[in-house]
Amino acid sequence: MADEPTVYKARFGEDVDKKLRKLIWRRGELLNLVILILQTMDLRHIPLVDIDWATEKVLATTVKLPASIYKKLKATAEERGVSMNVLINSAVSAYKPEKAKTSPKK
Repeated sequence: MADEPTVYKARFGEDVDKKLRKLIWRRGELLNLVILILQTMDLRHIPLVDIDWATEKVLATTVKLPASIYKKLKATAEERGVSMNVLINSAVSAYKPEKAKTSPKK
């Protein structure tokens, strides 16, 4: 059985949105990056970001998360007593991409 996507309207704080956009090369890669981050980060232990949704500039985007990731995200957010948006923003803020290994030039 396929992991059917769940449509979720994610809201990103301005700083988190800027970080995401710096990490992607082309449009369309944002969803793949968000999925990668949610798959690889320990959502139960990452530091939570403090976002004031009333005053901070917020950018919204719709993402189609695989059902398994959506369920994990929702359950972990409930366990931690935060919204799924806070958890997504926290995961993106804590994400450190691996540095590309380059061979020395001869």
